Amino acid sequence: MLQTQTSVQSQAGMPLQEASVTFVNGKGDLYLLQVAAVKVLELAGNAARDNKKNRIIPRHVLLAVRNDEELGKLLQGVTIAHGGVIPNINPVLLPKKTGADKEPKSPSKDTKSPKKAAA
Repeated sequence: MLQTQTSVQSQAGMPLQEASVTFVNGKGDLYLLQVAAVKVLELAGNAARDNKKNRIIPRHVLLAVRNDEELGKLLQGVTIAHGGVIPNINPVLLPKKTGADKEPKSPSKDTKSPKKAAA
């Protein structure tokens, strides 16, 4: 039976029936590596496009791996050379928003200077 469900194998361009046959033949490990490589490259390409770049650099690979739940878990202890760090600012360090900041500021229509108001 051929399923219509979208899976990792079908995203890699390999039908589900063919994938099950290759696992029996012993070539499944190669296909798993191929699927993982395709997923990393696709996500890294998306990260590069988000940063308006044409080339994938190690930073884009790091962002792709760390932002994906499955790849992040798989490559949890891996250090990517020249990848940098994931941007993270502790919420305690961010400036606090007060009630005055939330209200829109409208320009005063009365007078422009205090001297004219006193006269």
